[in-house]
Amino acid sequence: TFLDVTVTLARMHLLLHDFAKAERSVCSPDPCRIVLASAPCEQHAFGVSVVAKVFEFEGWSVTGGPSLQAGEELEELVSSQSFDVAGISAATEDAAKALEPKIADLRRASSNPKIAVIVGGGGFSHDPELYRHIGADGCAADANAAVITARSLVGPRPRPPQ
Repeated sequence: TFLDVTVTLARMHLLLHDFAKAERSVCSPDPCRIVLASAPCEQHAFGVSVVAKVFEFEGWSVTGGPSLQAGEELEELVSSQSFDVAGISAATEDAAKALEPKIADLRRASSNPKIAVIVGGGGFSHDPELYRHIGADGCAADANAAVITARSLVGPRPRPPQ
């Protein structure tokens, strides 16, 4: 029922909040920066929250999240701040396919001409190569894969001595 889904989602948010309090990885003094957004009109954004927390846990500077959607607001953000990576989630294949012009606009607006764009979410589960056709640089099936993909696109950053 709708009530069951709402209660379960609330519990998942509490678990995610507890996870966020855990000790984070040591990061460089100049952490990589990622902006995360959902496809336009997405309502299922819990996955973006999870991805954001995993990136934070791995020492990345994270901006955006579930309330940010691909479009003008995201373009304004990437034009005013420099990000290494932009990540966009799409829950359906139609939403994933509709990201092509949004990704092109994001690249044009970005103050970083080398910004990497990764995508993920259920919209890419049936065709993991769809990301290539819409202009993204990578696709990830889950939060851990997103971090690995983003790292491979940005390249290593030195970690401070421990």
